[in-house]
Order: sequence, then C-alpha cells, then structure tokens
Amino acid sequence: MSEPKLISPMLDNFAMGDPISDRDGVRCCPAMENGSDEKYIVKIISNPASQSKLDAMILSGAYPDIPSAAAYFKSLADSVIEEANILHKLSQLEGFLPYDKWQLVEMENEAGYDVYLLSKYRRTLAQKFRRDAMTHLEALNLGLDLCAALALCRRSGFLYVDLKPENVLITKANDDVKLLDFGLSNTDAHYLTKTMGCTRAYASPELLAQSEDIDVRSDIYSLGKLMQLIFPRKYRSFRRKCLHENRDKRWDNVDQMRRQWNKSNAWIYYTLGTTIAIAIVTLILWNRGVISEVQ
Repeated sequence: MSEPKLISPMLDNFAMGDPISDRDGVRCCPAMENGSDEKYIVKIISNPASQSKLDAMILSGAYPDIPSAAAYFKSLADSVIEEANILHKLSQLEGFLPYDKWQLVEMENEAGYDVYLLSKYRRTLAQKFRRDAMTHLEALNLGLDLCAALALCRRSGFLYVDLKPENVLITKANDDVKLLDFGLSNTDAHYLTKTMGCTRAYASPELLAQSEDIDVRSDIYSLGKLMQLIFPRKYRSFRRKCLHENRDKRWDNVDQMRRQWNKSNAWIYYTLGTTIAIAIVTLILWNRGVISEVQ
C-alpha cells in the first residue's frame, strides 16, 4: 500500500497528518488548509489494499498477470469516482453531503490505484452516541431524516446499502442529519456488490449472501439496525418488521415506513406543538401586561 501524500492539485496548500484510522485499504487522515482553521478529512481508498492481496490474486490464477489485475483494480477505483459523482448530484437535493474534491492516483511501483476523497470534518452519529445523550425528540427526528434521505435516494434510482453510524454526519446547523458514502448504486441494472460496499454489522442477509437481487428493503434492514442503537428498549415491533430475515415481511418501501413512523409518534409532536403554542401565547400576554394586570 502506498504512503499517504499531498497529491496535486487536490491537496495543494494543505497540511495532512498521519492516518487516524486504517482498515482494509481505507485510511482517513486529518488535514487543514494553510491559512484557515477549517478541519478536513482525507479518505484514501487503495486498490489493492496490500501487495499481498495482489500476489494472492496472481498465485491463485484469478488473473493471469499483473496488467490484468491492474485493470481490475482500475475498475474498482473508477467505481469509487462514480459514486463520488452520484453523491455530488444527490447533494443538490436534501439529505446528502458531497465530497469537496476527489482525485484518482496511480500507485508508484505497484499495480494499483488510490482514490483520494476530501471532505470537511463533521461529527458522525457514532461520535454523538459516544459523547452525548440523545433526547427522545432528537432520536425521532433522526429517524425521519434518515427515512427522507433514503426515500430520496431510491426515487433518484439508487440504493444506499452502507447505512451505519459512521456514514451519518451531524451538521453544525440545527444538528441536521446528512448521509455520506455509498456501497451499492444503480438500481436499474445488474447489481454489483463490492467487498467495500457494505458493513457486515448493518448489512441485510441478502447482501451478505452476495445476492444480485437487491432492493430498497436492504436499506430498510440497515435502518432497523440503526434503530436498535437509537431505541434499544422502544419500538420493538417496528424494528422487528425492519429486521425480518424474510425481506417480503419487511416494509415495502421507505415512504410506507415513514408514514407509520409518523403515525406511531403523532402524540409526541402534538404534545410538543401544544406546549410550544401555550408558551408563545403566555409570552405574548406577559409582554402586553395582561398576565400581570390579572395578578
């Protein structure tokens, strides 16, 4: 695997630190632009993940020679670039954050490619779980935001597939939830499940079985896994329907799931709305002196 470097032109005028995570050919390095206090993360996806993986592919006969293996690794790198472009298009709508920049780099002295992806540093849902307690209302709104983003993804012709806390970003403004990264993309053609495309702990049974017949119910399964973390002791029947081994018994689509979610929690929003309305009326009357005169 090649060492992280300040590639040009993407990282011109940047300073980059050592990797803060390194797993299965994916490294994340902190970075800052010179003359700015803005923090960034540089994600580097290497294909192959190691020289030993390339050697094993040649020795096993999976590819007859190094040029053939290199062509395969180039196709994997191209798919990462394609997904970055998809994410950029979806970010023009709601619910997704794009990478700021990306660049494909051929490895030096090796048959492989690195894809560098640059994004501003934002707190992930995984970090929020570790550091802050989530209120019930925050958790409810999180569920709605995720449903909305997945529904948008599906209407745009794509599946998300790699839904997990590390891919859910919390923005500074209003703690809005945005999604980053893809695993599997186009739903209109032949499915290609890549080894980097999903995370086992959140993946549906059909994804783990490498099935080519994947649909939005795989994303619903992953959302159910997230709900287990968010609501460990609540909404058990709702979560069970998301996580059914038989996908025919899950929710048919995200919109159906969202409608039921709203229906199940309508009383909470009604109570909150009533409380806010009473508070506003009280404040208005107080400012006008009506309450003080009565007293």
